[in-house]
Amino acid sequence: MAAGGLLLSQGFDRLARLGGASRETAVLWLAVCLAMASLVGLPPTGGFVGKWWLLQAALSVDAWLWALAIVAGSFLTIIYLLRVLEVVARPVAPVAGAGVSGLLSGSALALALAAVGLGLLALLLEPGRLPFGEFG
Repeated sequence: MAAGGLLLSQGFDRLARLGGASRETAVLWLAVCLAMASLVGLPPTGGFVGKWWLLQAALSVDAWLWALAIVAGSFLTIIYLLRVLEVVARPVAPVAGAGVSGLLSGSALALALAAVGLGLLALLLEPGRLPFGEFG
């Protein structure tokens, strides 16, 4: 949803042409960055919890190849998402796209925050299964 909002606000979808975060697109870029953190599997996101549980399951049955695939997938995800982070750091370029509604930006941010919230909720529901020990 955030990527669609950026497309609307900038008028195109090519990374090479996108400018960095402006006042109009800051919420959308924040949503993109939070979603990327969950996709990579950074704590405390829901993506981290899912990958952690998959990794635990693979290691518990000595499925080393699957464990390696999970870890390698996270590293590959980091590598290709670094291009997107580079776009966020660019100077803001003037754009001729349409404006983005606050509802679209807010909805995208709410979904990205839900990805973080799911990880925090997992800490509360199953504290023994995560590497952080007891929570709270």
